[in-house]
Amino acid sequence: MSRPRGTKRKRDDEPEMALCAVCHRTFDLSGVGNHQVLCRENLRVERQLAEDASQARRETAGRSSRGRGRGGSRRGRASKEKMPLLRLTKAGTAPRRDTENIPPAAENEFYPQSNDFFPDNNAAAGPAPQRTPSPEPEPPCIESAHLPSHFILTTYHKHSGLPSKIVPLDGPLPPAKERPLAVGFNPAKPFAPFRVFPDYHFTSKCVRRAESEAQIKEELDALHNEVWAGPCKLTIRTVKDMADSLAAARRMAVQFRQTTYRIEYEGRTTRFRGTHEIQFSFRDPWEVILHWLRDPTLVPYSNWFSARKFYCHGGETMEIVDEVIDEPYTAETWRQVDDELPDPFADDEHQRPVYPCVYLPIHIWLDKGQVSTKVKKHPVLMRGLWIDSVVRNASGNGGCALLAYIIMPPAVRNADRRNLSTAEKEDLVELQGLAYHGLNEHLLSSLKTRSHRGETLRFGDGVRRTGYPGIEIQSMDFQEIAAWLRMRASNALYSCPKCLVPKDWLYCLTRRFTLRTPRAMAKVVRKARKKSTKGDKEAVLKSAGLHDGKQILWGFRFSDPYKAVSYDTLHWDEGGKFGRHLWVYTKDLLTRMNRANEFNECMDQLPRWRDMDHIAAPTTIEFTEGETFLTLLKTILPGLVHLLPRNSPLIRALRALQQFRMLVGMHCMTGKRLALMKQYIKAYDLACREIDDKDFNFLKHHYTLHAPDDIRQKGTSNHMTTRTGEGFQQEVSRHYKRTSGVNAEQQMVLIDENEEVMAQLDMIVADDAERQRRAEADAEDDGDKIADPVDTTDAPHWRLAAPNPKVAIGAFEAQMRNSPNSQYFDGFNMALRRHLVHSHPELQLSYESVIYIQSFRAIHVEYQSKVDWTGKRDILRCNPSFWHRPRYDCVIYNADVDPLSLARLLAIFRCTTHAGRSFDLAYVQRFKNSKWRPSTAWDGCRVVDPAPRAEFLPLEYVVRGAYLAKASGTATDHYFPLDTIDDDMFLRLNNID
Repeated sequence: MSRPRGTKRKRDDEPEMALCAVCHRTFDLSGVGNHQVLCRENLRVERQLAEDASQARRETAGRSSRGRGRGGSRRGRASKEKMPLLRLTKAGTAPRRDTENIPPAAENEFYPQSNDFFPDNNAAAGPAPQRTPSPEPEPPCIESAHLPSHFILTTYHKHSGLPSKIVPLDGPLPPAKERPLAVGFNPAKPFAPFRVFPDYHFTSKCVRRAESEAQIKEELDALHNEVWAGPCKLTIRTVKDMADSLAAARRMAVQFRQTTYRIEYEGRTTRFRGTHEIQFSFRDPWEVILHWLRDPTLVPYSNWFSARKFYCHGGETMEIVDEVIDEPYTAETWRQVDDELPDPFADDEHQRPVYPCVYLPIHIWLDKGQVSTKVKKHPVLMRGLWIDSVVRNASGNGGCALLAYIIMPPAVRNADRRNLSTAEKEDLVELQGLAYHGLNEHLLSSLKTRSHRGETLRFGDGVRRTGYPGIEIQSMDFQEIAAWLRMRASNALYSCPKCLVPKDWLYCLTRRFTLRTPRAMAKVVRKARKKSTKGDKEAVLKSAGLHDGKQILWGFRFSDPYKAVSYDTLHWDEGGKFGRHLWVYTKDLLTRMNRANEFNECMDQLPRWRDMDHIAAPTTIEFTEGETFLTLLKTILPGLVHLLPRNSPLIRALRALQQFRMLVGMHCMTGKRLALMKQYIKAYDLACREIDDKDFNFLKHHYTLHAPDDIRQKGTSNHMTTRTGEGFQQEVSRHYKRTSGVNAEQQMVLIDENEEVMAQLDMIVADDAERQRRAEADAEDDGDKIADPVDTTDAPHWRLAAPNPKVAIGAFEAQMRNSPNSQYFDGFNMALRRHLVHSHPELQLSYESVIYIQSFRAIHVEYQSKVDWTGKRDILRCNPSFWHRPRYDCVIYNADVDPLSLARLLAIFRCTTHAGRSFDLAYVQRFKNSKWRPSTAWDGCRVVDPAPRAEFLPLEYVVRGAYLAKASGTATDHYFPLDTIDDDMFLRLNNID
């Protein structure tokens, strides 16, 4: 065929060209198909935007004409407004509907094409549902016009004279409390009493490293003999010089006293009869309290009066939604003590105290700990509950103080029970009780009179107040509680330290029993002592589960020893109901069914998560740590449910215990959560009763009943748990290893003094350096205040981490075809371009536009916790080889009308377009709700199925991470979203405020 006249002959190497029917431009024939697809998408989006703009103009004109009195119904096609995605506008804030910056609709489930969520003019919506305010006292008069949309209202006790305080929750949280800089007794020499700074620095290093005298001597010899470069600036030349400097420094802190405590015991046998002496080293607890009260650096973290906190909604009127309990000063006990103390604003002048009266609640922790294979030590720790928990439960200034080590007489320590007669064993137990209670009574004696009369002093803020100490919380295991309260063992007829529940009723969690009080228990002891025979006396004492003796705190004011017994999640839950009972029962059941190996395989397949141990074969391991038991309780259901019969009561019991443990462990409690906790206790009780071959008649099961009251009276459980003191046992073990073993307690308290005073000096020296830095900065600024810029934008609530090199989109697609999720990346290039065309039409993106991709292996997501409304952070992984194994975490994102949508991260990347604009996106596999259910569907059970294809998700819609466990024993893939990984997830997935 002849070539048409006027056309150019095509060369053999010239590519085939074609004309685009949309934009009428000529392109390479091999890529014109993809080009035309994007052209049509761009054209469709432009037309849709133009139509929406035209419709908006018609609606505006219609409203204007109706405003001029022109009635009639609106004509034309009804507007279909796009559903805005829920979006976190900044880190730590609650999700809100963004109606201004909404991505346009796309052919993607993240962007619905139409939505009727917003009624026309909101006319058909009707009035918004009103929340019923809780029956609380009248709130203070606050101007509603200035109230945030939701906030925490704190109202202080009337004796304080303090105004109410509002903490907004719909914006940036208030800045953290700034601690005043510490000042030593010699501001010119903050390192005093050391002569020169090198002396202090060298001593601090030696104390922190726990160096022995031989090591210190070796270093000093090397320094003074110029083994190291340059002359030595130390004035300390020997170990004795350092010891003298430390002795002078120890006067800055509360020092230990030495005393000899004597017990005159007239036993029934000659073995233990006689005088027993104990060399006792102790700190006066009142001196420790004074040290804390006078410390100006602790003033911002101290609370002198009780208060009530409320979660409120603002707007035109203030609405109290619920009461909030967290620190002990927000609970009932402190408020009741404040009511009893003298009122500084009383109408009668004669009843007004000279100085404000404040309650000084104390936390006492006692426990025995193994410091070597053969030696146990028994420390007594004290904390001040008026100090915020962030300081009180940490190490350093304002944290726990070691008061003493409880020591038994040599006759008790050296006795072998196996070779004692019955009478000698009775004498041994009685002598142990006398020593234990005598030492503790001597230790706390300085607080007894002051709890009644108080003591006036100048506090760290310069105000004189009268303080009344009282022991509000006792954290101990049951063996310690029984000794402390002079009660009988756990197998006694009445063994509960809180109430008089009979032994045969310990299984029942739905019935209340008479509470113990100091007056009632003292009456029982007096009645028993009036009996003429030993048998009658023992019968009276057994009727209340007591031993003959006076409890230490009976003579104290504001110190109820039975109310102070507190719920301990470590011993009652992790090491109690679950670790010693339900887990043991589950292991035995799996062994009898010959399915333990299947369970272990399922547990090994669970994904990794932060702060959770990965337990590969739990049935083969003997556990001793509470955290391991807690992790197993949180993750046990997905690997167990398919191995048990349908509607298994064990599954329901474990689930109810999970729910209870998640709520009882929260650091912020509300009235609604306490009510839910009681429902979970009831569900746990009913499920346990259906397990026929397991006896739940034990004390730790019963004590579950007292958890809600303990929280309401003394604050959340993190202030009561023994876990905060368990870390000190490691210090005790370390101190013991540095002693000679002879009179070890006296050497250990000296080591504790040295470490405490050097930590205090470290803070003073560091604060002095900070003070100088601020002074120099002020001098450079010449006193000018720096103003914020006018144009400020909210920072994103995510940060990308662990970057890979930036590559072109084609190279990135080729790389991902070799990844573990390669099946989802076919057509990635075209899919991303379609997504950008719909979400950012202003780019005018074509198939030929250059796009660069920089992928990341991790993302840090900031979010606002639903537990206490503070900011939290998730670190999510999207890594083909994280610690030599693939890890692709899941997320919760806001989409459509469901704020709890789930997806798995397949890739995290930042794409840069030809126009120079960058977008942070995630390539995800969505999950949708499944109709499949396990053989036993537990309360709150949710099952999701993975979508067959992947989609793009802008990172601004990611809320936080999620944990999905794969269901075992099924032909297709199903996943359980676990709500037990942390407190926030539990509240989110169960829709609990």
